[in-house]
Amino acid sequence: MTATPSLRPAMVPVVRFVVRPADVAPGVIAAARAAVTRAVVLYDGDCRMCTRLAGVLRRLDRHGRFEVVAGQSIALETRFPWLTRDALAEALHLVLPGGATHVGAVAVAEIVRRLPGGALPAGVLRLAPVAWLSDRLYRWVARNRHALGCGAHCRYVPGSEVAG
Repeated sequence: MTATPSLRPAMVPVVRFVVRPADVAPGVIAAARAAVTRAVVLYDGDCRMCTRLAGVLRRLDRHGRFEVVAGQSIALETRFPWLTRDALAEALHLVLPGGATHVGAVAVAEIVRRLPGGALPAGVLRLAPVAWLSDRLYRWVARNRHALGCGAHCRYVPGSEVAG
């Protein structure tokens, strides 16, 4: 009996935590974290959906609280040495002043909280059942973004040199 190939795209895990690359000295990371003075939103600039949503965030951020940057457009290893290109290709990252980093649905809730009028919606997003559901929804969208308007370039393969 032969297996029938699946027509579904491969499941892609979404980053749940950030790990420091082994070749980066802790002192370098501490200095880089201290250099972060404004909240930075890092998104996948190769993804059309991510790019459109980054544009929406820029319009909503009337007070300039965020620096919204495509992960591919920065010297990541210098500016955020605790992050990897693979991690940025998998999920949205929010780096706060001092270097604390939120990923995925947690990052979305924190971004919403910092926008004008966002305290109440963010509070709802942090409620246990809603947070659980938004995390699952975020991971589903991240895994399936190629079918949601991004095209084949968003079929991210963990460990690949080109992410998108």
